[in-house]
Amino acid sequence: APTTPHLFNVTNINGVKASLEGEVTEGAEHFLAVYPYSAAVAAPTTYTESSNTWYSNLIIPAEQTAVAGSVDPKAITAVGGCNPDNLKFKFRNTGALLKFQVSDDDVTSVTFSATNTNIAGIIQYNQISAQGNGPSGVGNGQEAYGERSKTVTLKAEDTFTKGVDYYVYVRYTGSNSYQGFTASLVNSKGGTAEKASSSNFSVARKAIYNLGDFSGLTWDTPSVSLYQKYMAGEDLVIAGTTYNKSTHGDAKLLTPRNLGGDQLNGAGNIVFLAPGTYTTDGEAKFTHDIVVSADDPDDKPVITTAAKTWNLSGAGFTGSHLKFDLVGMTSNQFFTNKTATKDIPHFILEDCIIRNCPRYLYATNSGAYAYAINEILVNRCVIETSNTNSPALFNVNNGMTNPTGFKKFTVTNSALYHSSGNVVGWLLFNYLPNPESADFTTFTQEQLDAMTWPMEITLNNNILYNIASNSSNARNYAAAKLTVNVNLIVCPDYTPANAMKIYTQRIKTADLITLVPDYGDNYVYAAAGSENNWITADDAFSTNLGQTKKIPLLSENPLSKADLTNGEFEVKAAYSAYGPQK
Repeated sequence: APTTPHLFNVTNINGVKASLEGEVTEGAEHFLAVYPYSAAVAAPTTYTESSNTWYSNLIIPAEQTAVAGSVDPKAITAVGGCNPDNLKFKFRNTGALLKFQVSDDDVTSVTFSATNTNIAGIIQYNQISAQGNGPSGVGNGQEAYGERSKTVTLKAEDTFTKGVDYYVYVRYTGSNSYQGFTASLVNSKGGTAEKASSSNFSVARKAIYNLGDFSGLTWDTPSVSLYQKYMAGEDLVIAGTTYNKSTHGDAKLLTPRNLGGDQLNGAGNIVFLAPGTYTTDGEAKFTHDIVVSADDPDDKPVITTAAKTWNLSGAGFTGSHLKFDLVGMTSNQFFTNKTATKDIPHFILEDCIIRNCPRYLYATNSGAYAYAINEILVNRCVIETSNTNSPALFNVNNGMTNPTGFKKFTVTNSALYHSSGNVVGWLLFNYLPNPESADFTTFTQEQLDAMTWPMEITLNNNILYNIASNSSNARNYAAAKLTVNVNLIVCPDYTPANAMKIYTQRIKTADLITLVPDYGDNYVYAAAGSENNWITADDAFSTNLGQTKKIPLLSENPLSKADLTNGEFEVKAAYSAYGPQK
């Protein structure tokens, strides 16, 4: 009863012949083989006593991985057989290849289907004539050993590349033919398109059928509701974290309304906003971690303000696919930690647009200097300010009594710009106390020693437009890791008089034994000046680190488009690796 397959390995290949080596069951009279081993391991060999026939059950995957110019190696299945008198297997393919191309940019999967017979899944081969000519007699396979499938899906890891051949492996039909044969394409937005055969389609073994180029298709793109997907039990990945109803509870779907007061905090842990415009009349106080996301990522809800703030009272905040228009702000900040009684675990913005950013996006409140944000992440965002009054994206007051609470600051794949047409020193992160100042007179020596906390700063793949300062774009008392790479600093009408720098810190390098720097691959474009005018970090940080601190000065503008009204930036092909990436 050979229900468990034995694994054989190839020891030598000579043209179309290969030598196999492995162990077999003692006393066996016939040998049946399946390639690859994974196709047989879940589908054992079976025996029908009435016909004295052995059958090999195996599985053609109903879901295959797209390989540009080739086929998923796990998909192609072959079978063979022999007896002790002639230990030579003649392998036969169990199916055929369908070849095609796509003409649309955003295709993530292609599903082939038939209405009358199985195209993939469990199949069965009659091994009674396997010795001489290889196995014959294909069947649907026994459902006890696997599912039958009238569809086979080819999935891309990202998207299919236009004009490139792709192949999918399907079961051959023998004397039958596939009826209602259809190719169904899906894009990343859930849109679908179909191409159907006008006649029945017969498939022979070991053949390649060129289905041509799937072009001129009509796409049906339904509206995407993340709320509906979430409530249906689907996993949703928001800003790198997976959320599921079974773990995080029911979500709320809000329509345009006031998001001040308890309107948002009382809605639950996961809140989706339908398209439209929302106001913020009254201070919103968050007492538990909250995720606020657009219901339709392609139609960002607009959040306006009447000079009111969102108070992260020790709660983590994640905003995804939102648009903030803070033109009505008269106070210094929109986010704060007022009334906090503990550290904020995280503050995350991903795929967000912020227009008319006030002097600070976030600032510590004088009543909560003891509480910090452990991790700050800004990714794939467009943030604009016209403020010239020493603005800072995240402003940490020098009176902080718990600066070590700020552990990680990351800004990636984002465009940050000043829209007035003038260069401004917009700080992304601002904490630079003076140890000799009165702010530190009440600090213990232990607190002073803690100033060398292991803060990690990452600024990668950003565009800084009309943003430059000789006091830096990010500053801190100390850091253990600084990563600044593949950024573009573009100040097309600016000639600096001093050294503009990205990072500065108060403490001397000699005191930072564990410092790990990683920077040097950045570009700057300005009206005039020299490379001496643009540096990654101040001398106190850069000394003896063994890395160049100068930023190369380009002779041409690396941007092909800089629309300051709509916040749209395009990078020239020669600099495509720099600035925001997907």
